Amino acid sequence: MAAPLEPRRTLREFQAHLTQRLQSASSETLASKLGVACGGLRWLVDLTEVSEVVTDASVTPVPWVQPWFGGVANVRGTLYGCTDLAAFLGLPTDGAWGQTRLLLVHPRLGMNAALKVEETLGLHNPAQLQESARPHVLNGHALDFVRRSWLDAQAITWLELDVARLVTSARFLDVLATIR
Repeated sequence: MAAPLEPRRTLREFQAHLTQRLQSASSETLASKLGVACGGLRWLVDLTEVSEVVTDASVTPVPWVQPWFGGVANVRGTLYGCTDLAAFLGLPTDGAWGQTRLLLVHPRLGMNAALKVEETLGLHNPAQLQESARPHVLNGHALDFVRRSWLDAQAITWLELDVARLVTSARFLDVLATIR
């Protein structure tokens, strides 16, 4: 029969094991991306660029704005400007704001913005995807806010959205409609 370990050593081993598990869990979380469907395409969003997904926010329209800008939503006392991501990208959209999923842009990016998507598709680890060399072009225009594209095991393309670059682009910030 083996002699029991001294209590001090057991505590150190436990702390080391716990530290290792926490580091492993946090690196897995950082590697995960949120999958969303929008405009008939699949997108990956870095979890550090969104604070949460809201499904029950009511969007109030505002006048004289771009057609892709849906209005504002009050989420727990904070107003968010809501953009229909598919419409902004020139992709097919139903245009309805009733049962939407809004990705709230993380506050560290410095703006209260929300992106409307059609569906959330769970967490995906890019380590389980194959990077694609496909160019980041949509409707004949280069997408400056796509970090990279990926292929999953079923050969479905996923575009990794650079939310920070998107929400700070001049076109995204120019929500006022041109009145002629």
